[in-house]
Amino acid sequence: ILPIDKKLHEIYNHLNEFLEGDPPPQEREEKKQWGMETMKDLTEKEYEEERVAELITYIENGMEYWFTFVVEPDVDPTNNQAERDLREPIVIRKIIGTLRNEKGTRIFERIMTMIATWKRQGLNTKEEMLKIIRG
Repeated sequence: ILPIDKKLHEIYNHLNEFLEGDPPPQEREEKKQWGMETMKDLTEKEYEEERVAELITYIENGMEYWFTFVVEPDVDPTNNQAERDLREPIVIRKIIGTLRNEKGTRIFERIMTMIATWKRQGLNTKEEMLKIIRG
């Protein structure tokens, strides 16, 4: 039996290879179901190490989300892009110390979300912001 980390890598690599062929939606959905069933099989096994048990709980808690990238071509299979998108706002927050109140925090989050989305879509962030300001 393979250690769980190797099995997880096998599943991930298998799905990425599958997606290279740009399969149609029905095949994507079937492969997503395969992935979920395979992961469920992994989580139902007995593991002695506490760290592995914690990982299993983590996997189970996010089961419905792990394979979104299989059926949604625009979703990255890792959270690397999300982490990169968060880097700039975190640096800004650290530079200014903190945001002073809940309202300011919500406004900042929304603005940064819009900017990240526009960048990802290849839009000019300044022009998009001006469109909103001008109404």
